Amino acid sequence: KFPLKLYYNSTIFRYKGIATDDSREIQQIGIEFIGASAKNSDREVLELLIKSANELGIKDYQITVTSAAIWQQVLTKFPAIGKQVYDLIRKGDIIGFKNLIPEGHALRALLTNDIQELEKALGLDLSAMKALLKLGSMLSFDALQCPDIGLYTGLHFNLIVPGQGKLLAMGGRYDNLCKE
Repeated sequence: KFPLKLYYNSTIFRYKGIATDDSREIQQIGIEFIGASAKNSDREVLELLIKSANELGIKDYQITVTSAAIWQQVLTKFPAIGKQVYDLIRKGDIIGFKNLIPEGHALRALLTNDIQELEKALGLDLSAMKALLKLGSMLSFDALQCPDIGLYTGLHFNLIVPGQGKLLAMGGRYDNLCKE
């Protein structure tokens, strides 16, 4: 019966990784909500992440959130340069992005991190994202966060702890992984 709520703590094997190191086999803890509506489950997942971080005693963490819809719209609305923009930002090449996209171009709204400006520039409704940001001051919007749009379809989040050098947690909505 849907929605299914599952959790796991297991060794996983990744297709992508370097065969000569341990990046292909990692320990992962995760949750899955299968068949759940975005509005309720996105909020529930973020609330669980916040509660878990607090109960683990993690201090000064930040959860950055974005929507895959932003990048899907970039690719749709700007077919000639959308993929190039996505690839530049995914690699962290802000200078390459600025060299490619002239001042005044709608895609420059990505650099402002202003949700309202981004909605206007891309013709998006990000009201669900704005509602999620009200969960607490540890959440912030990051327009330049680039989820794998081949997988993620909506909310994408990263939990960052200063001084760790890597993400402590990440995830998001991927509605196209399996069909009911």
